[in-house]
Amino acid sequence: MKRFNSYCFLASLFFLFLSTSVSAQKFNPNEIAQKYIEANYKNWGLTTADISELRISDQYKTKHNGLIHIYYQQQYNGIDIYNALLAVHVRPEGTAFNVGHRLIAGIAKKINATSPQQQAVEALQSAAKYLGIAQDAPLKLLKQNLDNQYLIEKGNISKTDIPVKLCFFPTKNNQLKLAWDIEINDKRNVNYWSIKVDATTGEVLDKNNYTLNCKFESQAFRHTEQPCTDIELPKTNINNNNFSPADNASYNVFPVPLESPLQGNRALLTNPADPDASPFGWHDTDGLPGAEHTTTRGNNVITNWNRQASTATSGDEPDGGASLVFDFPFDQNAEPLTNGKAAVTNLFYMNNFMHDFSYQYGFDEAAGNFQQKNYTGEGQDEDPVIAVSQYGANIPSTPNDNNPNNDYINNANFTALPEGSSGIMRMYAWDRNVTGAKYLSIDAPVTIAGLYETATASFGQILNDTPVTGEIVEVDNGSNHLACTVPNNTDELNGKIALIDRGECDFSKKVFNAQQAGAIGVIICNFEDILIGGMAAGDNASQVTIPSVFIKANDCTSIRGFLTSQMVTASLVQSSASGPDSLDGSFANSIISHEYAHGISIRLTGGPGTSSCLRDFDTNGDGIPDDGEQMGEGWSDFFALVTSVQPGDTKTTSRGIGSFVTRQQKRSSGLRSFPYNTDLSIDPANYENMILRGIPYGTGEVWTATLWDLYWELVDVYGWDADLYHGTGGNNIAIQLVIDAMKIQPCNPTMVDGRDAILAADEINNDGANSCLIWRVFARRGIGFGANANDITLRSDNIPSFEQLPACIQTIKIAKTVTPLINAGDDIEVQLIVSNDKAATATGVTLTDEIPDGASFMAGSSNMAATESGGVISFDIGTLATGQSATITYKLKTSSSNKSIRHFFDGMENGDDNWFAVPIEGNTNIWTISDTLAYNGSFAYRVNAIGMSSKQDLQLSDPIAVTGTQPVLRFFHKYDTEPAADGGFVELSKDGGVTWENAEAYIFRNGYSGLLRYTTFAIPNAKGFWGKSDEFVGSYIDLSSFAGEDILVQFRFATDASVSGIGWFIDDFELMDLYNYQSQACVSSNEGDMVCAYAPEKGTLVESNTSVPTQNLTASNFDLSIFPNPAKDILNVNIMLKEVEDLEMELFSLDGKRILSQKIEMAAKNKNISLDVANVLAGFYFLK
Repeated sequence: MKRFNSYCFLASLFFLFLSTSVSAQKFNPNEIAQKYIEANYKNWGLTTADISELRISDQYKTKHNGLIHIYYQQQYNGIDIYNALLAVHVRPEGTAFNVGHRLIAGIAKKINATSPQQQAVEALQSAAKYLGIAQDAPLKLLKQNLDNQYLIEKGNISKTDIPVKLCFFPTKNNQLKLAWDIEINDKRNVNYWSIKVDATTGEVLDKNNYTLNCKFESQAFRHTEQPCTDIELPKTNINNNNFSPADNASYNVFPVPLESPLQGNRALLTNPADPDASPFGWHDTDGLPGAEHTTTRGNNVITNWNRQASTATSGDEPDGGASLVFDFPFDQNAEPLTNGKAAVTNLFYMNNFMHDFSYQYGFDEAAGNFQQKNYTGEGQDEDPVIAVSQYGANIPSTPNDNNPNNDYINNANFTALPEGSSGIMRMYAWDRNVTGAKYLSIDAPVTIAGLYETATASFGQILNDTPVTGEIVEVDNGSNHLACTVPNNTDELNGKIALIDRGECDFSKKVFNAQQAGAIGVIICNFEDILIGGMAAGDNASQVTIPSVFIKANDCTSIRGFLTSQMVTASLVQSSASGPDSLDGSFANSIISHEYAHGISIRLTGGPGTSSCLRDFDTNGDGIPDDGEQMGEGWSDFFALVTSVQPGDTKTTSRGIGSFVTRQQKRSSGLRSFPYNTDLSIDPANYENMILRGIPYGTGEVWTATLWDLYWELVDVYGWDADLYHGTGGNNIAIQLVIDAMKIQPCNPTMVDGRDAILAADEINNDGANSCLIWRVFARRGIGFGANANDITLRSDNIPSFEQLPACIQTIKIAKTVTPLINAGDDIEVQLIVSNDKAATATGVTLTDEIPDGASFMAGSSNMAATESGGVISFDIGTLATGQSATITYKLKTSSSNKSIRHFFDGMENGDDNWFAVPIEGNTNIWTISDTLAYNGSFAYRVNAIGMSSKQDLQLSDPIAVTGTQPVLRFFHKYDTEPAADGGFVELSKDGGVTWENAEAYIFRNGYSGLLRYTTFAIPNAKGFWGKSDEFVGSYIDLSSFAGEDILVQFRFATDASVSGIGWFIDDFELMDLYNYQSQACVSSNEGDMVCAYAPEKGTLVESNTSVPTQNLTASNFDLSIFPNPAKDILNVNIMLKEVEDLEMELFSLDGKRILSQKIEMAAKNKNISLDVANVLAGFYFLK
């Protein structure tokens, strides 16, 4: 197939059609796609002008299902708009569809300029200055194309000459700025920058480091996603002997499905090349019988080793000779250098395997795979993978100016380039200093003796082969074992190893406090059965001199089980277990397949001609890509898993990634937070807790977990087939769906887009036979029917949903909604939706809805004939066909006398006497009364979200009595904080503040935004308010469980040491006896269906009455108000004095009889007093 750039101007209804591969079709796919766009662009919110310049960037056909993929690049004045892409897919029968798009609406009004004021060289100078690179000579323009593309000499800025082109860059404020897109392969270090420079002002708009320095301490690999043009192809031996297409080559390797040496031994494989994907074997490059190379070089991959951190050949690649026998010795106890040829051979084998494997599922020449020669003539060739083993192994591991991130150890990466340029895979050596290494040895008792997997600290004594040995003693801080203060049992800890729980304060503070108590070492226990990437330094880090390690929850439980019955002794020491000091990542098949899969996902998403459709986003402008839902790591882990499933594995078999290089057991988590497992108690990853996970690997874990569930659900239905290439099992179906969906999904897809693309692929491949299975799987991980990703650049605004597609639950359904909040006497609008998702028609469908107490049906208000009888409204719907629904609306009239009764109210207008601020950590953002924003009046309480670590509490000064039939606490608040990192929650106490309970379980309207990061409060799985509320919202807390109690309320807020925000405002704090309208609606049918539903969130809530101020009872020096009025059990009196003085309050009946008397000590000018009037007879009274 010809790869082409054509332009379609929809305003003139013209498409340029050049593809020969689709000319034999009975229809023109480009015309079909054009008509599809014309029919839908308005539904996408676009104008004719927005689609008047769409350039076809890629087009090809998937052979197995006949789908033709056409990718459009949006332009303005012939200049590309960055990542503004649309993919339209044409079915074999001539119909089209798409799943999402990234076209931008209203582009003409968003463009700031069409001609650059700064030229390309000037923009490059601005970029170099921004990066802190001093030029040593003027820059020279080497090449200029007509389409605003330039090539500038590298100078001392870049390792390679620098491509520069014009584009329109979408900014955060919804503008399209004309910009220079500049790619700099930083000569000083390993960074590869993609920088957008404003072509008008020279301002740097966007900086993205395509070299992601995600070291293993963060439990991640590093990946680059832009060209490295300094590739030197190795010189290899050429052999022109004529061989048959099956070249009889053999390789001694760890064969798939082995993940690494942990799973089994090497085997000598003969002719492993697939005849469809590699018809001339793995050493061919010309498409004729006979191998051109006898070394580890061929059509799909060129493999060498270079311990000097270069892609150039070292001249000693493995050579199989004329017989192509690659059988080299392997010693599992030897260092990587000794096993070099065996490692390069294994790397060559796995790259070729991944090529042949993915070819079977549609990552072929047309789709943009990696090949030196494309035998079919489709797609662009001359782009085999360049795979390098032991990259940089001879370079010292100490970070320096040329290697600032210590990238040459414990790492792996893949440079994914557009089609026509080679992908670059670099594999590294892995030392013992990684998370999962065993630095803890339990010496006694023998029952639990052995080495334990650990994470280590970035502070304190560095562990080596000299052990720190002692008895383990658990710290005692009274009610906990957190060591956030100096432990109580200092005598017991002196000279011992302290056992401490994670939580509430940073690691260095815990270790320092244990050190102050005399401990010689520390073991910190996680609350989850996982290891973190390492223990970060805190304020006390420089004062810590003892070593510390971090272990999993279950390991800690094992140790604790013996502490009370016998002495437990341990050593903190670098493991002296057998094995080499370093391991070669080229023997970790799961890491190789993971890296190769980056090339698959990047070339399939958005078309093979782009490599920018799977990127993370820098939403806070700090130059660090730390947001979005990019799933590249997820696909890579998925392919690592599916290519290493062994017979006997099940859905509950735990699987990790890279367990070999972390020296863990084969079923451990390896490089990931949790082992992959369909058991949610083992792998809890989902769309809701994704916000707590790192970018991009934590996000990827959620996607992999979901795809892994899908894999096993399909296996349950269709069985498992060991044939990875041509099998027909559920595993093969799952792999095919995932590959096809990547072609269908839009540029920069969200997980919701990814789900929809898989559903579309199933519709194409299997007539939608697995639709409900897919919905069930995705709903289980929070990407269900109601899930919404919203802004593709953010994770914080996603809406998780654990609901399946309603049609997949074959029942009649009813949903009821009502006016959420009214003033007493207002009308209530009711909406009822009845739908039939059964496989059969429902007849005699009848809907009934109870009229709630205190309301009445407004005759004539319904949109369907209604019958009212005995407080019930009935609607005769009749027949509902499968998939049909009916919507019924009507109104209720309410009484002006039915209202919520206010028992306590503080509008924050009268000072701070009802509250006191408690600065737990930091004193620069204490809760204060502020006039910046308020819900009502002029004032509200505010705490700032500062860019440093802080913890601030706001607590009610005096307890308030919880009384009434339905006591509810309501407050109005507005928040704007760093998502999941800065936030707050509400706590309640009924024992005067001795213990506190989070109000989460009692909030029934406008609840918490979601989970807070552990580091915010050091409280596991805490939820809170965070993100941006845009406006003041009212949150409601049901206090029925506290009825009869006097409670305190506090608002807790914390920030981390990074992004700042406006903070949290609290206003109109109120305790009320809630009045609400709620009733049940039910639907029935002749077939026996009966389903009922209530309106959510307690239905319609009625506003409270305001406080009734007394009249003619106030002297000039004070004001007084009482509420509720009338009162039932408790009468609240609010007194405001101009000057502080003690008072006496008396209650009199109409006949002058004194009923109650109470002396009041006024310590402040404002005070709320609660009078118990439960035993006072109903009537009228005077308050004096």
